[in-house]
Order: sequence, then C-alpha cells, then structure tokens
Amino acid sequence: MIYLLLSLITSFLVTYFLVPRHIEKLKKLKMLEKDVNKEDYRKVPGFGGLTILAGFIIGIFVSLYFMKDMEAVKLLGAISAVLLFSLVGLVDDVLRLTRKKLFLTFFPALLLLAAGIVDPFISLPIKGVITIGILGWILIPVFVMATANFTNMLAGFNGLEAGTGAIMAFSLLICTLILGYPQAPMVALLLSSLLGALLGFLPYNKYPAKVFPGDTGTYLIGGVIGIAASIGDIKLLAVILLIPHILDATLKFLTGGILQENSYYPPEFLADGRLTIKKEAMREYNSLLRVILTKRPMGERSIVNLMLVVEGVLGLAVICISLIIRGII
Repeated sequence: MIYLLLSLITSFLVTYFLVPRHIEKLKKLKMLEKDVNKEDYRKVPGFGGLTILAGFIIGIFVSLYFMKDMEAVKLLGAISAVLLFSLVGLVDDVLRLTRKKLFLTFFPALLLLAAGIVDPFISLPIKGVITIGILGWILIPVFVMATANFTNMLAGFNGLEAGTGAIMAFSLLICTLILGYPQAPMVALLLSSLLGALLGFLPYNKYPAKVFPGDTGTYLIGGVIGIAASIGDIKLLAVILLIPHILDATLKFLTGGILQENSYYPPEFLADGRLTIKKEAMREYNSLLRVILTKRPMGERSIVNLMLVVEGVLGLAVICISLIIRGII
C-alpha cells in the first residue's frame, strides 16, 4: 500500500505547486480562453492538463521503486497511451481539430494492443466471468477511445471535469483494491496517480476557475480511466460511472453532432446570475447539462455540484457491486 500513498501524495504535490507557475506563465504569454459561463466572459489560462499530466507521470515513476515485480511492458504501454491521449488534446487545444480528434484518439488506444493489454474476459456481477475471445482485440481500443472522447465532451463548467474525474478515479481505485484481480497493483498505481493529480488541480479549477484543464486534461482523464478499466477487468464498472457522459454524448449526437463545441451555443444569464437555455436553442444543439438548465435554471456552481453528487452516487454503486462480486455483501 505504501506505493499507492506515495503516488497519491507525489502527484498531488507536483500538480498543486506547478499550477500557480503555469497560470502565471500563460498570463504573461496571453494564452487565455473565454469562460463562456460567466456573464463578463472573463479570460482564464488554459492548458491546465499539462500540470495534471506532470503530476500523474511523476507520481508513477516515484512509486516504481516499490513495485519491482510490475510488468514493465504493460506499464510502459499504458503510460505511452496516456501521453498520446494528452498530445491529441494539446494539439486540439492549439489547432481546434474538430472531427479529426475523434479518429486521432484511436492511435493511442492501439498502443494497448502492442503492449499486450488485451482482455478476452468481461466480469459480470451475476454471471461471473464471460469470454469474448478475439473480440477483445477490437473492443478494447474502441472502449478506451470512447471513454476518452466521452470524458472530453462532458465539460465546460468550472470544476466539472476534474471533479467527476477524481470521483471516478477514487471509485475505481477502491473497486480495484476490493476485487484484487492479478493486475490490481498496476491499475491501482494508475488510478492513485490520477486521483492525486486531480486533487492538486481542483483548488485552482473549482468555481471561480483560475485555470482550465483543456482537452489536454480531459483526454488524459478519460484515457487513464479507460486504460485502467481495461487492464483491471473493471470495464463494466467504468461504464456505470460514465452513464452521465454517455447520455451527454448521445444527446449531442442526436442534435448538433457529437463533435460540436459547447461554446457555440452558450447559456444565457438571468437577472439573478443563474444560467438558462432557451428551448429554441435545444433543437440546434443539446447536451445533458443543457437539458437540466432548460428544466431548471441554476448557477454554474450548483449545476457542477449536482453532477458531482450524481457521480458520487454512481461511485457508491460500483463499490457496492464490487463488494457483491467478492461475496462480502
């Protein structure tokens, strides 16, 4: 367990102390983005995902001394895939790739196959382990690619991406420790490093945000969740945690298109500062958060807190499922 605490603390400290310097540097370079959910459209530094990546990578490498028996090829493949996901996000932050980024995320997912991270099994709470055989070669890259893109899409509000990402990482970390599958040490290391980095980033990203994670951060979060779930045979649990993200992606696909940007159709502001969406705009571009704001206008902090509560409930659900699988409850 010492390696998990070390990775958690290291990644937290690296990210926490790196973010202020990152913010200062980007302000000097005038690399700022509009916060479309603020009435004054204030500008905030982006590319915060780079600090999450730094904490994540350093947290892993500092802990490796205590994990001499870990499969080096698989870990290297996982880290390389995370780096590539972050690179896709970084390029998108700079160039605004739109449709191209969806296809680019398939390449880091393919790295998992090269590293031997192919799982021909799926664990179900009632039926137990079922074999999917050669389908694993197709489903794993698609699953990881989908996870990264879904996480990238449910975004745009202060603290939302980092907050839900931290809850997912924590929930899957607990599930991994409960289930104790053969790859648990590697999966736990990936998740604890992500959790620490996100906890270090959240104080600067929560409302009112001083920095945004950007696509660099959101693709990293989704990539780590998908990779960890694939290695640790906890894919079904990850899908449950991703229910809000899947609903959001479905609504976007059915209206404006799955690759539209939220900022194209920003919310409007009521006199009391709450956000709302006109019903006419819903026909052009829909999303989970826009549906909520149409039904009930609320402040940015309130809608983010609502999503964190939903994600927390799903987190408790997957932990309970893990306890059922182990026969503890």
